[in-house]
Amino acid sequence: MIGAPETKMNSYALTQGIAPKIIDGIEVYSSKSSIDTETAASIAELFKELYVTYPDEVLQEPSLLQQQVKDGKWIAFIARDENKKVIGHAALIAGSDGAFDLGRLVVSKEAQGQSLGKKLVDARLAYASSAHDIQVLHSETVTSHTKTQRFCEQEGFVPTGLHLAKFTQFFEGDQQRESILMVTKVMDEQVKSNRAVFLPERYANLAGDLYNALGCSRKIMRTNCHDSLLPDKPTLHVDNNDLKGFGLTVIKANAAVDTEALTQVASQASKDAEFVEFKLDCSHPASIGQALALRSMGFIFGGIAPGKSSDYLIMQQMKSCPKSSLNLVKLHSPHSEKLRSEIRTLEGLD
Repeated sequence: MIGAPETKMNSYALTQGIAPKIIDGIEVYSSKSSIDTETAASIAELFKELYVTYPDEVLQEPSLLQQQVKDGKWIAFIARDENKKVIGHAALIAGSDGAFDLGRLVVSKEAQGQSLGKKLVDARLAYASSAHDIQVLHSETVTSHTKTQRFCEQEGFVPTGLHLAKFTQFFEGDQQRESILMVTKVMDEQVKSNRAVFLPERYANLAGDLYNALGCSRKIMRTNCHDSLLPDKPTLHVDNNDLKGFGLTVIKANAAVDTEALTQVASQASKDAEFVEFKLDCSHPASIGQALALRSMGFIFGGIAPGKSSDYLIMQQMKSCPKSSLNLVKLHSPHSEKLRSEIRTLEGLD
C-alpha cells in the first residue's frame, strides 16, 4: 500500500448509482460515476484563481472534463470544505499502454498549509494501487519544486527522464519555461518481467541503470538488425492541440515509421514548437535507427517510459534554451543528480 494506511482502503464508502467513491474524505470520480456540471465548473474556477491562465482545455471547459471522466480518461479526486465548496483537485490521466499520469493537483489559497495536497495525493495513490487497469504511473515534476521531488521519492517513484525547458508555467499571470523531472513507479509485476528493448549503444548503460532502479528486468539489444517483422502499418501521432500555450509538441512513433518520414515530421515540429518530444517504441530493432536519425538532428536523450506491452525511448529538442542550462536545473536526490550527470556526459553538454 502506498500513500495511505491499509485501513483507509478498507473504509471505502462506495455509494450507489452515479455517486463518487470516497477515500478518506476525498471524492473520486471515474467512469463508474459522473461528475456534475457545477463541480466541473468549480474545478475550472479553482485553476483560474491560482494560475489566471491555464492552457489545458479540459480544465477550461466543464463539459470536456465531464466527458473525459465518463470516458475513463480522467479520474478526478475532489476535496471540499464543510460548505461543500471545492477546495482541492488532483487527477489520474490515462495515457497509453496501461500508463497513467499524475497531474493537475491544485489547492485553493484558503486551504493551503493544511496538508490537503498530501491528502489528495494519498487518495490518488491508494486508488491507483487497487486499480487493475493501472500498470504504470508517471509524473512530471517541475524541477524547481524540490519538495515534490522528495515526496515522489518517498513514495517509491524513480527518476527516469529529465526534460530541459519543457513547459511554460502560467502562475499569477507570469510565464516562464520550466524544466521537468520525469519520475515513474511500476505498479504491475507483468511490466517488470523480462523482455527485450532495442536502444542505441550510447544509451544502453544509462537505460539499464534506470530499469534496474525501477525493478524491471530487460534484455537490452544494441544491434540495428532489420530481419524482425515490422508492425502492419506506420503510426505517427502528433499531439500539439490540447497543450496550446505550452509551446510543446509530443510525437509518438512506432517502428514502422521510416526515418525519412520521421525526420520530416521532426523538422516541421522543431520549427513550430519551443520543445519537441519524441516517444519511440523500442520493442523493435528499427527504433535504434529512428533514435540515431533524431540525434543527428540535435535531439538528445530524454528518458525511458515502460508500458504494459512496450517501452518507449524519449528523445527531446529545445529551440531557444541552451543545452548548457541543464547544469542550472535544481534537483533533489542523488538519483536525479546522477541522471543529469549521465545525460550531460552522453550528449557532450559538459
